[in-house]
Amino acid sequence: MRPNVIPPRDHRWQHPLPGEVATLHQDLELLLLDAHREQGWSERIDRCAQRLHSVIEHDADALLYLLVQAATSSFEHYSSKHALLCAAVADHCAMQLQWSDKERASLRLAALTMNLSMTTLQNHLALQEFPLTSEQKRRVDQHAGLSAELLRAAGVCDDLWLFVVELHHQVPGAQLPLAELAPEDRLARVLRRIDVYTSKISPREGRSGLTAPLAARDACLGADGQPDEVGAVVVKVLGIYPPGTYVRLVSGEAAVVMRHGRRANQPLVAAIASRAGHALDAPALRDAADPAHAIQTALRTNEVRVRFDHERLLCLCRDMAAVHASAAAW
Repeated sequence: MRPNVIPPRDHRWQHPLPGEVATLHQDLELLLLDAHREQGWSERIDRCAQRLHSVIEHDADALLYLLVQAATSSFEHYSSKHALLCAAVADHCAMQLQWSDKERASLRLAALTMNLSMTTLQNHLALQEFPLTSEQKRRVDQHAGLSAELLRAAGVCDDLWLFVVELHHQVPGAQLPLAELAPEDRLARVLRRIDVYTSKISPREGRSGLTAPLAARDACLGADGQPDEVGAVVVKVLGIYPPGTYVRLVSGEAAVVMRHGRRANQPLVAAIASRAGHALDAPALRDAADPAHAIQTALRTNEVRVRFDHERLLCLCRDMAAVHASAAAW
């Protein structure tokens, strides 16, 4: 059975994508930890957001794969990893909702900076094994408004960006359709849901992250057990098994999800470990639409102990995508 590969939008990227994403992480971390935020800081964070957007336009699935892997594989630099993942998902959701370029840009920037006032604390909490102290809880509760204040002090004049940061932990117009909300309220509602979902799949020192289906159940489903308007968009963008997460196939193999398939529960995956848990000699692409390679269950990150090369897997997927795109043209 031919894999249902959704190819990247173009193949002109000149640098290895893992290196570009690692640079984005590093640059964003430095910007978020910059205590002075002198003249030009807002322009630098805007350039970071634009670079992220260009990678999304280049290959959204590969970017999600790398960001999810980064966010779920280690506790270090949690804040910048979380911000980049939220911004990528938010940008893709805004595209699905056909929001304007201006709204997409403001949402990206809000996602990158929503936790600005507690970057150091957030990094510390990811490594903390005991519950929040009363002082830590106070700082977490106040961080949205304080982050907006810091952005204003840094010269940010985009009101939509600022309002979304202030509102991203509130639930404005929770029962209203998105179309009936003011722009800042609907953007904040989407960002809040993405923030919750991505937080749930990311492990901390004191707990392991949830599998993607469990995170979706908690963050995307309404009281009737079905995705609500925002949840449906998030699930459409990420799939049931987002790129970068792990699954067990009916064959017993452990695999990492690489790309979306034609259906949300049938992605393209790379088998990396045998039924016994031993690393395969070489990763093998599997199409979950094939009953022989269907997904049996999702796995937590700590259940997979095999190491593999991201660039090698991404190249394998790109090569197969190019082959099938060429075949389809005939």
